Amino acid sequence: MTRLSVALVGCGGVARRYRRIYARLPQVSVAVVVDTDLEEARAAAAELGAARASAEFADALAEPVQAVVISTPNYLHRQQAAAALQIPLNRLAEPEEVAELIAFLVSERAAYITGQVFTIDGGASAVGCYSYETYKRQGVPG
Repeated sequence: MTRLSVALVGCGGVARRYRRIYARLPQVSVAVVVDTDLEEARAAAAELGAARASAEFADALAEPVQAVVISTPNYLHRQQAAAALQIPLNRLAEPEEVAELIAFLVSERAAYITGQVFTIDGGASAVGCYSYETYKRQGVPG
């Protein structure tokens, strides 16, 4: 089973409940936890088996993760989400990733899906790079 690698930003408050859930999900691997309270981040890292704990939001974006889970106070969400969207996966898709989408689309479970375009580019087009070659040549815009 391929595990989804995530960065968990915000470890206190309601995120304590989420931590218990993440710890029970075999398909999720928490790579890094970030909280302004470094002791809270360290406790979460120990609980979740994360390799890294930090008090700096930028550290969540420095790790090669597939998702950034933002569980901070609401007023921080927009700024943190905008920063996270600027970091595409920076790799080519694995054949299995594309094959699983295709297998789903030809299955009965996808019978209601029609006329869709699925962009499989690791997030590069979301930041203005419309091919992997362009991304590698010019890097992340902004």
